[in-house]
Amino acid sequence: MKNIEKISALILVSLFSSCIFFDETPQTGVINLQNCTESAVYVYVTYKDTLPNFPKLNLFDTIALGKYEQEKDTIISPVYRINAHSFYVDFDKNEGGIIFNDYISKCADKKIRLYFIRENIMRSKTWNEIYKGQLYEKKMIFSEDDLSKLNWEVNYE
Repeated sequence: MKNIEKISALILVSLFSSCIFFDETPQTGVINLQNCTESAVYVYVTYKDTLPNFPKLNLFDTIALGKYEQEKDTIISPVYRINAHSFYVDFDKNEGGIIFNDYISKCADKKIRLYFIRENIMRSKTWNEIYKGQLYEKKMIFSEDDLSKLNWEVNYE
């Protein structure tokens, strides 16, 4: 019985100490982007004032699972596709947001632009048509001060 009490005490101490050191403060410089709509949306992040032609966004990406011809590629959602009621997560970088400094270093006005494109547009139009017609649903522009005021949290609604 004493072993069970010791194990229980260790579990409680571990849980308590993890709660003390868990920091819920958002990381400065990382934009936490949430899609608050009922459908998926594609987000183009850039420092440019118009939706760029290159690099283009794809409806889906493919990854090769194996090195043999008989093994099929797998279709996946690209990192810039945010499901309904979901957050932007870059699994390749193992990060939960958009790194602000990755984009503003190239921009004279030090502002980041987010272009939101509805999934039905991505399904029905080519990237060239989207680019030429600037067929985005919404454009948001943020400076570092703007994002600080928002606690680095941006909701697409």
